[in-house]
Amino acid sequence: MISLKSILAITFRYLYLLKRDINLGLAIIYWPILDILTWGFFGSWINNFNIVNADYKIIALIGVLMWQVVGRGGNIIGFTICEELWSKNIVNLFSLPLSIIEWIIGVILFYIITSIITFIFSFLDEI
Repeated sequence: MISLKSILAITFRYLYLLKRDINLGLAIIYWPILDILTWGFFGSWINNFNIVNADYKIIALIGVLMWQVVGRGGNIIGFTICEELWSKNIVNLFSLPLSIIEWIIGVILFYIITSIITFIFSFLDEI
């Protein structure tokens, strides 16, 4: 049976880690800004070629925002696994009455929260 308390506990564990680890917090802000600036300049360069009926700058920026979903998701999931190994908490984590699916759902919920934060900073950077 899937326990909502276990899922929220895993999510809050990583949210607390987000608050405590400045590198993770800055990565949520830094990488989207860097991607938008890089691809924005690339879009401006493409726009100089005067191709009819194609707005590559908008397509590139939308592509960057969609890449944030895939790229950040892989990084967040990899980070959570590595964090459990680095803190030597993997044995403690699986000695709890916590199933794998609860841990995965908790990590996905953490990823959704960090993605919302990333999209907010991405959209603020575009304005």
